[in-house]
Amino acid sequence: TISWGMIALADQIWIILAARVLAGVTYGLVQASGKVYCAEIAHKDLRGTLGAFMGCMFAFGNMYTYITGYFIVSWRMVAWLQLVPILVMGLSLLVIPESPYWLVERGKEKEAQESLRFFRGKYYGIEEELKEIVDKKKSKDLRSLGVMKSLLSKRFLFAFLKLGLLMGLKDWAGTMVITGYMVSIFMESGISIEPELAPVLVSSLQLLFSIVSSIILRFTPRKPLFLICAFTISLSLFTLGTYYFLIKGLEDGDAASYGFIPILAVICVNAAYTIGFVNVGLILQAELFPTEIRSYASGLFGAVTAVNIFAVTKLYPYFLDVLGFHGTFWLYGGVMMVDFLYGCFIVPENRGESLVTTEDKMANTEPVDNNAFHMLK
Repeated sequence: TISWGMIALADQIWIILAARVLAGVTYGLVQASGKVYCAEIAHKDLRGTLGAFMGCMFAFGNMYTYITGYFIVSWRMVAWLQLVPILVMGLSLLVIPESPYWLVERGKEKEAQESLRFFRGKYYGIEEELKEIVDKKKSKDLRSLGVMKSLLSKRFLFAFLKLGLLMGLKDWAGTMVITGYMVSIFMESGISIEPELAPVLVSSLQLLFSIVSSIILRFTPRKPLFLICAFTISLSLFTLGTYYFLIKGLEDGDAASYGFIPILAVICVNAAYTIGFVNVGLILQAELFPTEIRSYASGLFGAVTAVNIFAVTKLYPYFLDVLGFHGTFWLYGGVMMVDFLYGCFIVPENRGESLVTTEDKMANTEPVDNNAFHMLK
């Protein structure tokens, strides 16, 4: 709220830059807590669907920004309008309880029971699920690992490196570059429709696909879905690079005849990114770490992602100078293909499993010996 207010009232460029830094820091905190919270409150059979709603909101935010930017000339008014979804989110936080995992971790079992009852409903049997959470907490207490020791432990570093490489390759495949430079990319492609309108079309379809993915994740295993999306992004990036390579010798009018190709490629990149990485990727980040450090791990992921996105976005103009449009997107497509091959071996299938189960599986450990644990082998 403060950062957008600063932008709307700014009369010097340094104020806008300071506001963007503040927005980046606060966004990192919010998204880290948000994906962890969604994972911890969701029933194991609905965690994929609920987690996908974050992708829906991400797509909606993009569409909302592009639409307001297209129809409203004043960038100050656009900044003021960004406060609307923020205020709605802030008010909604006043009526929801803390997650049961967080409460158990702090010894508040009675409050955890009430929280679990709130999210599962009055007539749902929560005893087994609550017992699983409490027993896992007790087993951790026996090991007496603090937060710092847990963050430096082999099981955390192993999980962090495995998943971090997967998501890091995604960042260096230029997926966020397309979002940031979409208008200039379309202008360079010589498309027949207004370049400023194309992002509105792309973000609208991105929202549609993200809504569809929330339904798909209810019934579809995540690993095949992730791999299909990674392969689709790679193929789309190669297509975009090949298009730029082939139109170099064409007149503007001839290039416009094939303007649907970059639009279709960017739509495929954004749709697959939302389904495979924003949805499945964020769910994996929230699932695979111990409860006591889950928010810390999520925050670290957010920080690493921010650094990667900053670097790849700043290097994009340099890549264009050295490799050209076609070479840059071929490079991005190759990086995503590496991510696809890596994901074939590293992405776990956690659909229908509790957070306790996914945590043990990622750490390659046996679950706590308790009858309340029903492991899906």
